[in-house]
Amino acid sequence: MERMAELLAGREEAVKEILELLDLAKAKGLLKELNYFMHEVDELMDAGILAMTNPRALKFLELARGAVETVESLDGTVFPELARGANAMMRGMASPNAQIEIHGLLDLIKLLRDPDVNAALVTLFSGLKSFGAEVRMARSNE
Repeated sequence: MERMAELLAGREEAVKEILELLDLAKAKGLLKELNYFMHEVDELMDAGILAMTNPRALKFLELARGAVETVESLDGTVFPELARGANAMMRGMASPNAQIEIHGLLDLIKLLRDPDVNAALVTLFSGLKSFGAEVRMARSNE
């Protein structure tokens, strides 16, 4: 007890805060969960290893690696422009006051003359063309 008193001397406020944290952790159920985790850590590790080495997990890791490679290959300079365009599109779609009404083919033809609609369609179709070219090239390499 003397050794304990020596260790705690001058640290009363810190000990008080630790005890308050312990009380809070107990009240929130964290101590129970931590206790369970500490007693079951071997079982949890075995289950984790088993989960990571099954064929589905290995396939998922392969897909994740492919996704990371794809993201790394993206040209980051185009993201700000695409993000602004997507944001504007979402605002326009969410607007309760529709600015465009289409009642037939003539309305669609008129709409194609709108410079904003034209720019959006050119962007969309340029992207689809590039996407299709990549798909076609990937299929021809298989």
